[in-house]
Amino acid sequence: MKLQGANLVVIVCMILAAMLFIGLTIALFSPGQGLSKIQRKIAERDRLIEANLILAQRISEKYRKIDRLRHDPVYVEFIARKDLGMVRKDELVFSLQPPSLPPMTEKARPENRP
Repeated sequence: MKLQGANLVVIVCMILAAMLFIGLTIALFSPGQGLSKIQRKIAERDRLIEANLILAQRISEKYRKIDRLRHDPVYVEFIARKDLGMVRKDELVFSLQPPSLPPMTEKARPENRP
């Protein structure tokens, strides 16, 4: 049986398609390549997106704090009192200390027995 021109082209195309399918299958499912590599890249992308969102929130908070420091005198006073321990000239500061214990007398000391 002789192969006609059209039949030969169909057979060659089928062989090439089969070889391409086998090659792609090996490339996609081989260890460290293909799908596992794609999954690692997707996980890394998701982690980076989340890290970027956290950084964007921190930047936004910093901008809000800068704006308050520039335009809100009550907030500036709060920060000066809290972080720097500053007080106004007309304020009195009371510092409470825990009561100290009286010194021990000779009679009150525990005896050292061997």
